Amino acid sequence: MPTGQAAPRLELLLSHEGDEYRELAETFQAELARGCALRCTESPELQISTIRNWQPKHSADLLIAVGNKAAIHALVSQPRRLLYGLIPRTTWENLTRLYPSANSRQNAVYLDQPLARQFDLIALTLPADKRRVGVILGPESSAYRPALRAQAANHGVELITEQVLNHDEVGPAVERLSARIDILLALPDAEVFNRETLYGILLTSYSARVPVVGYSAALVEAGAMIAVYTPVSVIARDLARASVAFVADGDLPEAGPSRSFAVAINHNVARSLGYDLPDSVLMHKQLTALEGRDAAAQAAQ
Repeated sequence: MPTGQAAPRLELLLSHEGDEYRELAETFQAELARGCALRCTESPELQISTIRNWQPKHSADLLIAVGNKAAIHALVSQPRRLLYGLIPRTTWENLTRLYPSANSRQNAVYLDQPLARQFDLIALTLPADKRRVGVILGPESSAYRPALRAQAANHGVELITEQVLNHDEVGPAVERLSARIDILLALPDAEVFNRETLYGILLTSYSARVPVVGYSAALVEAGAMIAVYTPVSVIARDLARASVAFVADGDLPEAGPSRSFAVAINHNVARSLGYDLPDSVLMHKQLTALEGRDAAAQAAQ
């Protein structure tokens, strides 16, 4: 921001008040202060809010909306720029489609991982004689179908999907799917994976001896066998660094997933299902090596 103007106003809008969001807010605030001390000519004013009693009285220069509920509320305040975090890519794409007039001022750090990375993880996990990957697609995640088919073909696995329209259809869908697959890939979709469906999905899959590949550490703690994900603290730092770039230069990085990721493994579930997996650090190194080879191959084409 040019010197002489009023200090830029930033607002961090949180969907919830739980521990995960408090951790994100604290990390964001610390990283914002650290980054602006090095790059910003004006220290920004930062307000931290939750949607529970949120009534925007003025338009922020940059509103950072964290989580799906905050993302839905965000456009109400008509900020100069919008930065979304902790939302699936499909939510971002829906927002840009529903509000095309605001696209030039919307950016995001996605919650979900690149599909290529998830299929690399599956390739590292599955034995050679198990090649059937199942996915339950809901209203949001159904948009991934063409990309899922492409990644399945690239990785030499068979993709088997079930489509559901609402959470009431999830139970029967996972029952049908679990008899036909070797591993279940979970994608973030509120109609598929939520508090009402999660236990049933994990229990049915476990009973059928089908491991679940999750998209968060919380899913692994709940009973998924493995997940590749971006920790909340990393997303917070990504959001803060993007905010520093806005304050310093007046612009935001392009929308996309975080470049950093972690691997979580539930070794108790793995052993119970007959999988002997390395530790998460080694799995992370193996994934990073695969991505490096993929990038080199693409560059050579």
